[in-house]
Amino acid sequence: MRIGILVLLLAVAGCQALGLGASPERTLTEVESAVAERDWLRFTRYVDVDALLESYVDQALSAAEPGDVYFVERLKPPLLGQLRDTLRAGVESGVLRWGELWMHWELPGAALPLSYAGRGSSRTEGDVGLTQFHFDLAEPDTSIAVGLMMERRDRDWVIVDVDRLSPVLAIALSAHELVMKRQWVRTNLLLLASQEETYFADHSRYTYDWIALSLAESEDVTVQVLHADNESWAAQASHRDFPGEGCAIFYGPSSGLTTPGGLPVEQPGEVVCDAMNGSGN
Repeated sequence: MRIGILVLLLAVAGCQALGLGASPERTLTEVESAVAERDWLRFTRYVDVDALLESYVDQALSAAEPGDVYFVERLKPPLLGQLRDTLRAGVESGVLRWGELWMHWELPGAALPLSYAGRGSSRTEGDVGLTQFHFDLAEPDTSIAVGLMMERRDRDWVIVDVDRLSPVLAIALSAHELVMKRQWVRTNLLLLASQEETYFADHSRYTYDWIALSLAESEDVTVQVLHADNESWAAQASHRDFPGEGCAIFYGPSSGLTTPGGLPVEQPGEVVCDAMNGSGN
């Protein structure tokens, strides 16, 4: 009897060593456990975070309005970093629940109006796997299926992509038009901040020169650099649909800067915005 148990244990260990026990379902179980236990290292063993977020942002690009694509593309590197930090913080803090994991992150201006409705079918073909997840979309009232893509790597199946997000993102962006407009004002200032630091690294001063900053103006958003010298800079941005309102940011010593609507900006690097709710207030 003991010999039989020993043989069984050795067989199981051998299967695990060869990766024979690996499957998409096991990967989902491992990721679910990692999330429940707030284990980021274990999470990244079964999730290719960089590939996943790259796909997520690329699909957001395809859903964005043509006039906004330039700014999303320029903001892509810091956006990827922000999403990675958000995902890690969500896992390690326990904020993210399993069912919301793949659709929880917010893009600029688009908090996806989805609720998790359960896991669907799984299938594999060679070294590629697909598991469907179902979500209920509040507006319009409908359900959607999103595919979680996996690849077999060494002994494990690894999650690499969330498929068929573009239509969902398009709905979300449309449903949050006002939020999108507000966020694009912020986005322009964040992009300006990044380019000002790049310019400073090469010239030891900041600049008013939009062309020198390698920036192109948005069709709907106006950015004005109010001050720039070798120690500091300050700027405001506004959207044509929100007259008298907008956002502001500065770097360097405190400058007494306010938003177009009069809100004080007190911390360097902080983007402060007026309500911009479409009511003119």
